[in-house]
Amino acid sequence: MKDVDMVTEFHITKDKSGVNQVYVKPIRFRVARDISEEYMTIRIDKIICIDEEGFKDDRRLVYTCESILEGIMRRYILKFYLQSTKWMLYRIL
Repeated sequence: MKDVDMVTEFHITKDKSGVNQVYVKPIRFRVARDISEEYMTIRIDKIICIDEEGFKDDRRLVYTCESILEGIMRRYILKFYLQSTKWMLYRIL
């Protein structure tokens, strides 16, 4: 798991009962390449699904996404920790 610097859009809507619903849409992120200090910026081409996991104080949104990485379409998992508002690259599939 690696920390990432993420650019996101936040959309706030109201549901039928008038409660605000927040939708977090990741746009692109920057992640360090292995041990070197070089960074790679990855644009998120497609969000396949969004799931929620965890408990009250440790809730996270799990995004399964696709992007072109080094010329190949790759699928990966990003996690957004709601309490700390941190993003992690969990796994490249």
